[in-house]
Amino acid sequence: MQHFANKKCFLALFCLTSVLQGIYYTYFVSVLTTIEKLYQVQSRTTGIIMSSTEIGQISGALLLTYYGGKGHRPRWIATGMLVFAFAALLCSTPHYLFGSQPASTQQQQQQQLFAKEQSLINLPMNTMCTIDNSTAELFCNQQSDVVVQQSRVNNFVLAIFFMSLLMIGLGTTTVNTLGIPYIDDNVAPKESPLYFGITIGVRIFGPVCGFLLGSVCTSIPVQFPFGTSDLQPNDPNWIGAWWLGLFLVGVSLALASIPMMVFPRRLPQPDPSSYCHRQQQQQKMEQENLLKSLHQQRINNHDHHHMDELNNTELITFCDNNSSSVDHCIENIKPNGNQNDHSTIGGGGGGGFSQALKRLLTNDILLCRTASSVLHILPISGLYTFLPKYLESQFQLTATDANMIAGLAGILVMGFGIFASGTFMRRYNPSARLVAQWIAFAALSYVIGMIILMFLGCPTNQFAGIKQHDNINGQDYFLDINHKNLSCSYDCHCPQGRFEPILLRNFIPIVNVMNKNNNIDMIDIAETLEAKPGICPLECNTLTLYIIIFSFTVLIHSTSEVGSMLLTLRCVEPRDKAMALGFISFATGLFGNVPCPILYGSIIDSTCLFWEENCGKLGACRLYDSTRFRQLFHGLTASIMFLAFCIDLIVCYKASAIQFHDDTTQQQQQQHDKNENEVMMADEFKIVQQQP
Repeated sequence: MQHFANKKCFLALFCLTSVLQGIYYTYFVSVLTTIEKLYQVQSRTTGIIMSSTEIGQISGALLLTYYGGKGHRPRWIATGMLVFAFAALLCSTPHYLFGSQPASTQQQQQQQLFAKEQSLINLPMNTMCTIDNSTAELFCNQQSDVVVQQSRVNNFVLAIFFMSLLMIGLGTTTVNTLGIPYIDDNVAPKESPLYFGITIGVRIFGPVCGFLLGSVCTSIPVQFPFGTSDLQPNDPNWIGAWWLGLFLVGVSLALASIPMMVFPRRLPQPDPSSYCHRQQQQQKMEQENLLKSLHQQRINNHDHHHMDELNNTELITFCDNNSSSVDHCIENIKPNGNQNDHSTIGGGGGGGFSQALKRLLTNDILLCRTASSVLHILPISGLYTFLPKYLESQFQLTATDANMIAGLAGILVMGFGIFASGTFMRRYNPSARLVAQWIAFAALSYVIGMIILMFLGCPTNQFAGIKQHDNINGQDYFLDINHKNLSCSYDCHCPQGRFEPILLRNFIPIVNVMNKNNNIDMIDIAETLEAKPGICPLECNTLTLYIIIFSFTVLIHSTSEVGSMLLTLRCVEPRDKAMALGFISFATGLFGNVPCPILYGSIIDSTCLFWEENCGKLGACRLYDSTRFRQLFHGLTASIMFLAFCIDLIVCYKASAIQFHDDTTQQQQQQHDKNENEVMMADEFKIVQQQP
């Protein structure tokens, strides 16, 4: 096993873990529309559930990264992986507990009770609206207990999702904020950009695979493997196997945690120029000098006080990393009261935590980088959370196609940009100021791209029977459905809140929806025409151009990711690297990812034209205003990213104080550490001499 304890094997396993975590996030996003239909959840509620992930990250960001950074980091990472795996499996349990029936079971039962009257397939149009009844109202009155029970089930399911994503956040924080510093401590500073580029670039394949997995699973009926569905994937009421991917990710992460747990606290034979190696050598020299001085003082004075001093010391074992035998380990003595750890992996207590936090809060460059990270992650996270929903609504794509495009056109391009930027930085070693300037340029290009996409889309599909009005009685939108003067629907009492569009042979869509006034506006149709479920195909060819512009925008912005990571790690002291990542994770979670899905979900809900209803209770939105959706979706993203651009300009001004790859700077740091160590040893020796 010692043969695999090296930086390359750890990098491979860490990348695999990151990929599996990325698969989970985008997979859950890809099945959001399925979950919304299944359990009748609004986008605003979905946003609240998604924000629980960030609550979990906030809860453990600072403490877990501080104490985990002082302990056995690979085991802490493995523990985080197990927590993540358990949460992923827990998230799939609603399928096993409550089956695969949608929350709107009353609609299905209505269709069974009134199948003869409600059938819309291959029937002459004069038989569609001939029965004078109120099926939905009758059902709700007779099945009130069933409706209440279903509502309780939905609330319980949402609670399961919330708790699962909360634990997902805890597991993610542990893995990401401890793994990156562990790699950085065991590679040469010049190699850091390449390793970060590989880490972040490979991690991007996780979201890509997540969208692809979501595309596959949503094309499988939810009854899999014990049943089939009579519907087709392009049917508005199709429910895919949303639970399948969650199960696969959970099992895979649990298995991957086993080899992670057996990695050593420190990788053997680190690069001689790595920070970890230098700190180990300095710490070993420090302990040896202190032991010699205390031992010599005890011999000279023959004082019992010195015996007590030695008896109350802490034994710390440091192994020679150039030897594979434990016999070469050195036991050094260090006084308990004078510990001054300069390593990111040394011990520490509550006082050390407060001092480290103070150092971070007084670092103006780190604070600017934190604000920039928040404003970068907020729009990007919101965009990708609801990107499949947007593609489905804007271009009338199936969930399978929307997930495929989101994964390939968005995430895969991002991974290529990150890997290319890491390779470029390793070869040309740009200065910190140049990197900061490129980050600002990437943010500005993202703003321009989103503004262009605001005007690139498809119009809202027109439905016979639906008229849209603006700003009436203080409401942004409402549907006017009037049928009093039409013979085909005058005596028809259509159920409220039903979205079952039908398509005529000559592609005229009709919706059997009804508002509170029970008014419907239908068209007279020849009795010989027949109808089938579905909606008209859009006569819109802007999808290809949208994908090209979106991919190019994402590519440019992704090239700033490696530089952003390096700026964060290099603007703090080496001992504060893990803490700095935890601090940024805390801030981006609290101010970025927590409000992000709620904000975007509320914006999307405001563009809804038709809400599905179950016995008077609003469910999922089934029809959006495409133009308003497109403008608000991209306009909000562009506005927030512009604020990030303004903060990035401040970082450009301050970035000259940061050094990335300068060998002279590295030698100066080594000399500074050596001088600091000599001063500390002199002070400790002086204290020992002054004792009676």
